Amino acid sequence: MAVSGNTQHTGSQRDVKDKERNRRDRLAAYLYDVSKLLIGTTFLSNILPLSHGQYTLTDLLVFVFGAVAAIIFAYMGNKLLTY
Repeated sequence: MAVSGNTQHTGSQRDVKDKERNRRDRLAAYLYDVSKLLIGTTFLSNILPLSHGQYTLTDLLVFVFGAVAAIIFAYMGNKLLTY
């Protein structure tokens, strides 16, 4: 009888670990998606002024901050997957 109780305890620990791993995987996927959105939006919003020759400091700042934020989100997603 003690064996079956111990087996259930081990099974619940495995379920908790599986749920934790699933949560990390989903959060990492979300962070990667946010990173892709930031890269896409900052690139697309800055390609039009560049093509018209009306590139301003604001456009450059948006591009730089978007690229930095995308790198940070991708790094955080990678860290979640490695732990």
